[in-house]
Amino acid sequence: MKILLISVGGNQEPVIFSIMNNKPDKIIFFVSEGTREKVTKDIIPAVFKESNQIPDFEIIKTPDEQDVGICVKTLLSSVPKAMRKLNIYDRLWPDIVDYTGGTKTLSSSLVWASAKYPCKLSYIGSKDSSGRSKDGLGIVQTGREYLLLIENPWDKIAYFEVESAMLLFNKCQYASSASILRSIVEKISDERLKVLVSSLCEVVEGYAAWDAFDHFKARRLLESNREKLTSFTDLEQILIPGLKPFIEQMIENIEFLRSLNPNKLSWPILYDLLANSARRAFIERKYEDASARCYAVIEKIAKYELQKTYGINTSNASPELLPEAIRSDYIKKYSIKQLDGSEKIQFGAIAAYEILSVLNNTYGKRFNSIANIRPHLTERNQSILAHGIQPMDKAKFDNLFLDALKILNISENELIKFPTFSLLL
Repeated sequence: MKILLISVGGNQEPVIFSIMNNKPDKIIFFVSEGTREKVTKDIIPAVFKESNQIPDFEIIKTPDEQDVGICVKTLLSSVPKAMRKLNIYDRLWPDIVDYTGGTKTLSSSLVWASAKYPCKLSYIGSKDSSGRSKDGLGIVQTGREYLLLIENPWDKIAYFEVESAMLLFNKCQYASSASILRSIVEKISDERLKVLVSSLCEVVEGYAAWDAFDHFKARRLLESNREKLTSFTDLEQILIPGLKPFIEQMIENIEFLRSLNPNKLSWPILYDLLANSARRAFIERKYEDASARCYAVIEKIAKYELQKTYGINTSNASPELLPEAIRSDYIKKYSIKQLDGSEKIQFGAIAAYEILSVLNNTYGKRFNSIANIRPHLTERNQSILAHGIQPMDKAKFDNLFLDALKILNISENELIKFPTFSLLL
């Protein structure tokens, strides 16, 4: 079924020509107070005379044909209602929009309102200047009309919206970036372009999942779109500048994801958490959130090393596994009585590092070698997302972040990096 949305001006001939050549099943006329009667008195009778049938139609009248804003608002609110009246529920907007007739305000409003949707634009012109009055500068003469049907403009201008999505991606706004890309997929018609943007959307959704620690979903979405995106690298200068280096970084990221067991604490999981902390701080400047993640890394380093190397669980430590030199002290300080009357030994980060130090463990030595690390941890514990009300700022986060790097004995450059898009700004 073909639906035509068409503006009506003082000359009905282009409107009639458009209807007869576009052959719509249903029509929505966009009129002003002065052109409304033309639909029922001139256009519909002429169409019936030519085709011996009258398509179902609705009329939308603008309250002010000189105000673009009012015209666009009228179209955006009234066209969906008109389509429902015409029993059209399988699309959001008419397939064809003809902006030939009407004042410049009506025509421009029609195009502007339709820009949100995938549709073809129709214009009644002439093949050459001889078909127009005033030496080729006036209106198209009757009998010299020529239908220009312009394919969905979104296939040509999608880059500008894609660029907005890329900018959001680079700012770690992955869910918002994916939302824009999904809306673009709904607007474009070119199948190859649709596959590209759809694939890119799923990749961005994969990074959104990764950023939220859903590593299973991230790996599935990135792996499933790797080959499809790679096949589009020839378009990088046309639609997505720098797509090739983006894909190369994505492939490295996939290999990292393959090294993870999301259900089990490991060194890669800790590196990933610290990289997540860096994104919060250095890109989003969310130092409170970043510090919470960074503190978790420092805490989990000791937790993981104690469990992996010595079998000591910081949430429920077996007394006999604790070093003899501190065993009685830890039982006394950290035993917690349970509801069933039993007791368990539970302790935090600093106590965990003290055990590692007593055991002459490398991570315990590194912890003790860092000047002011205890005050840095205290600052975080006094922050608004921990136990106090003092927010973390950049300087406080930087201290904590450098402490984590020193304990892990790595540089910031060794942390996993998400790809970024090249922007022509």
